[in-house]
Amino acid sequence: MSEDVKRVYNSAVRRDRAAATRLRITDSARALFLERGYATTSVPAIAAAAEVSPDTVFHIFRSKKELLKVLVDLDIGGDDDPTPILQRGPALAVRDEPDQRAQIRLFAHGIARQVARIREIDDILLSAAGVDADIAALRADIQDRQRKAAMTEIASWIGERGPLAVDIDTAGGTIWALTSPEMHRMLCDRSGWSTDRFGQWLENTLTASLLP
Repeated sequence: MSEDVKRVYNSAVRRDRAAATRLRITDSARALFLERGYATTSVPAIAAAAEVSPDTVFHIFRSKKELLKVLVDLDIGGDDDPTPILQRGPALAVRDEPDQRAQIRLFAHGIARQVARIREIDDILLSAAGVDADIAALRADIQDRQRKAAMTEIASWIGERGPLAVDIDTAGGTIWALTSPEMHRMLCDRSGWSTDRFGQWLENTLTASLLP
């Protein structure tokens, strides 16, 4: 094996090991944050669960707060792809669908699955927000600014395909409220709805609320 080939091979092995270590840490942090809460979970506990040293956790993520922010990005997108959600395939399918009712159907069932996926990280953020003002501000920004802006964009896509029963801001606010983690908690956690039932309810409710 030539020296160049060896270097490429060793570099690939190091990258794979680093990625595996990072994944063990994020998985361990998520599990412990959910089990114990953010405030009572220490970096040494995360390190022990991930079978690494605390220094390794600090080297990769710098702090427990930064580790939580990484978890937020991973869970919202579902992966480590930096592409914004509204520029990904499922969102673009909603944007490009010519029929309003089909747009709402695609969006409702897709967002139902997304909310179910991100509920865990929102639960962690709620736990952390009670003890950390920066994290409280982060959650407020995600839920009150970023998500509301995204839902208003969705409303504008639906409005481009035909008339709406309400103005765009009202439509965006309606979508924002109905797809919130709080709504998911009430209907899926406290009322026992499945993700499919939640998606069907969203489709029916959004259609009735947004279309004339």
